[in-house]
Amino acid sequence: MPVFGTQMFGGAGKTAVAYSFTDSEIQGGNQTIFTFSSMAYGTADDSRIVVVTVSAGFSNVHGTISSATIGGVSATIIVQGTNQEGGTSSIDTSVTGIVAAAVPTGTSGDVVVTLSRSTNSSNRGMGIGVYRLSGPGVVAANDTATNGINSCSALTQTVSVDTEEDGAVIACSCGSSSYGSETWTGLTENARGDAGAAVSSTAGAATTSDESPRTISVDTNSYCNQSAACASWVPA
Repeated sequence: MPVFGTQMFGGAGKTAVAYSFTDSEIQGGNQTIFTFSSMAYGTADDSRIVVVTVSAGFSNVHGTISSATIGGVSATIIVQGTNQEGGTSSIDTSVTGIVAAAVPTGTSGDVVVTLSRSTNSSNRGMGIGVYRLSGPGVVAANDTATNGINSCSALTQTVSVDTEEDGAVIACSCGSSSYGSETWTGLTENARGDAGAAVSSTAGAATTSDESPRTISVDTNSYCNQSAACASWVPA
């Protein structure tokens, strides 16, 4: 009789990624450090990875994500990008990123995100989405993508990444506007809202097939200074 691994999902000897969206919050304010208290992490597990999407808006300044902690654990910045795609001109800036940490215990805790500078306006802020991945217990993503656009119009940002069966994809977007909407293709939007003129959206999905790449895009209406970030995880 053949001997198999403990789980056959995603191929012999590989462990599938268990994916779920657990929480979200949006805060406004002219701050450098944003603390989101008592965020839900989902069921504790020795292999649990907590992934957090970050969407932040700045006013007339350029800023990035400097660091983050999840449940007191230093998080890895998996990916980040801005509407300027590395530029530093002093215009309104949106930054999107994804951070993750191995947090095996507890069902909730704080998420603290530190920016490179303050948002420069009480009419800007940050939104986050919280996700639970378990199984392989791998913090590093398999693939990442970013997109950034400075124009103020209805447009499409593409952040396609490679996927595998029994994996997961998580993404986020940000733009400047208190009006408008976004439509995701290839992912399910889990939460959205605005902190003043900073609009954030977070989306994700469990993946059921190998795609190189999976087509992922976010169509926006009436946003300015838009950015998006995406990452995928696969069985290990």
